[in-house]
Amino acid sequence: MKDEAYYQGLLARSFDEELDDGDRADLEQALRTSFELRQQAGQYRKLREAFRSMPAPESKAFTDAVMQKVKQTVADRVPVRWLYWAAAASIAVILLAGGSVYWSAGSFSPDALVGVSELAPEDAVTLLQAY
Repeated sequence: MKDEAYYQGLLARSFDEELDDGDRADLEQALRTSFELRQQAGQYRKLREAFRSMPAPESKAFTDAVMQKVKQTVADRVPVRWLYWAAAASIAVILLAGGSVYWSAGSFSPDALVGVSELAPEDAVTLLQAY
């Protein structure tokens, strides 16, 4: 037995395209046995009729202007969303780095932050000579 989601998918497809014989038979059988599926089919019919009864747009220029405004609004908002994600990622990296320093050194002293708490003066000379 197929699950309810399968039959709901068949029902939705039946309003958009012609079903093959096997799918149509499955859907008809499910409609005979499922009250919820029959209700959903009725809602789809009402929705389709509501769309058909809506007046067509006045002109192609109106449709183009609306679509242009939608595209512009989406384009304006996308960079802002990425800015928030970048800020959140930066804060996470800073917190992880700070936690790592604290975990390894046991404090937030300047020497621990710079990483020179274990260096002796002769180590600094050796590092400088390497560059």
